[in-house]
Amino acid sequence: MRLKLYLAASLLALLLCSFLLFKLSAPPISQPATLSDGSILHVQALTYGTNHFVGGTLARMVSKLPQSWQASLTRLAPRLLKVRSMRTTEPEFRMWFDCVPATTNSAAPDPFLELTTFLATDDGFVSGEQESLYPLMSGIESVGFKSWPRRGHRVQLHLFQNDQKSKLKTHLVIAIENALYEESATTWQAESLPVTKMAGDVEVTMLDFTTGYGIGTTQTGLPGGKRKTTYDLRKEGVENHSVCTLRIVDNISPSNVWEVTYVTLSDASGNSVKSRSMSWKNESQQAKFSPSLWPNETAWKVACEIKRSIGFATNELLTFKGVPVPSLNQSNAVSIITNFNGASIALTHIVRKPAPGDSWSSSDLSEIGLTNSTLPESVHLNLVSIKAHGKEVAGSGSSTGANERQYFVQSFPEDAKTVDITMSLQKSRTVEFLVKPEIAKEEKP
Repeated sequence: MRLKLYLAASLLALLLCSFLLFKLSAPPISQPATLSDGSILHVQALTYGTNHFVGGTLARMVSKLPQSWQASLTRLAPRLLKVRSMRTTEPEFRMWFDCVPATTNSAAPDPFLELTTFLATDDGFVSGEQESLYPLMSGIESVGFKSWPRRGHRVQLHLFQNDQKSKLKTHLVIAIENALYEESATTWQAESLPVTKMAGDVEVTMLDFTTGYGIGTTQTGLPGGKRKTTYDLRKEGVENHSVCTLRIVDNISPSNVWEVTYVTLSDASGNSVKSRSMSWKNESQQAKFSPSLWPNETAWKVACEIKRSIGFATNELLTFKGVPVPSLNQSNAVSIITNFNGASIALTHIVRKPAPGDSWSSSDLSEIGLTNSTLPESVHLNLVSIKAHGKEVAGSGSSTGANERQYFVQSFPEDAKTVDITMSLQKSRTVEFLVKPEIAKEEKP
């Protein structure tokens, strides 16, 4: 009798456990996607904020038990009782993945498998930040985005995998219900272009704004020695770029030249991104930048930060005069420190190398090194000129950080013993526009 009762109780406990495992485990929230090696990937959970926690109800319950109990129970059902957590410095929309390695592939799963990921609206328009995902690397099976298509009921995740020659190998799309969707009546009204705004005495006119471009550009010669720049459309696996055409006029000193340093995009749903890839073409006054947002919003707020590139005020210029230049293949530890307009700026060294051949890298070039104290976000320190015997020495690029910078030249004149180095320290200005971006289309020849 006791044996029958024991068996019945055991069966009841087993059924109860099976029921709890079914009810309390967190099912995937997406359809599975098959990777190139046969591994199966699906989205397990979405989180938002700075304190992220993922785990089913049962896993959460087990996580509150003593560590020794957690370890024992997790060994029995590691996938079911797995708890994942992360803290981020800024609020993020984070996707958590579960990846089952391929069982039919004789080769061992590659723990360093990397996927490039983007978010898209439900109609498939890819934009936003580019992030990397390592789905088979334990501890980082998640990817976070600071902006996403917040107004969509569904969000698409696009995953790209390149081969060893950087050619696109796999493109997967996972559609997910946006669990963080909130109905919002807040919208912005776009301004009709062209529109003009003032930044002090500088007149900035937004002529057009287009999104949907990729990385490449094409230059075409025009009559009169002018050139036309054509931007390539965005291709799969490439971050979405936007291009705006501006007219910048200094009403006090028309000969002054201004350029765009950063563009910050925001929308009424709460997204905001600052350009991390930026180029500015003075001849056409076009700014090309990424990342961008999604054009399903009624308008984007475009904040353009501008600064002078020619025509500095005298109180914005600092010159290190008569700086000794070392002999060929030698370096000088200069250590000239000054305080200029509240910033500490130090000229640290000069490296002199022979003129490079046709093929070279920055390590083959002569170099001027500086350091500076941390500058406010709107203050910019830039090289204006390097002169030997009063004649300008052509620069060949730079490497700049928050507190260190190196400026490269192909060569100093053979008879140069000293150089004069002029820097500018200026405060930038910002103008804002509300625009509805056009979607880029293939240009007809």
